[in-house]
Amino acid sequence: MKTLLLLISILILSTSAKSQNATKDSTGNYIALNKAKTLQESKNTGSTFTDSKGNVYPVFESINGKLFYIRKSKTGNEYKVYLKL
Repeated sequence: MKTLLLLISILILSTSAKSQNATKDSTGNYIALNKAKTLQESKNTGSTFTDSKGNVYPVFESINGKLFYIRKSKTGNEYKVYLKL
């Protein structure tokens, strides 16, 4: 009985850990958002952020009004870094 409960809880946790950003279109269907569309919906503030190493990044404002910049890792992946004011 304990193993059955453990198996069920593992299945529930593994399926709930994944998420996808989506938006609803005019027909009521959901469409996945990709990075390019998310970046197009955000606007450039014209300001810059300088990190402790002297790298300068442009600052963007998200749809929700949060400020962020995009940092590129050594492997080439891009990440949004939100600013706490």
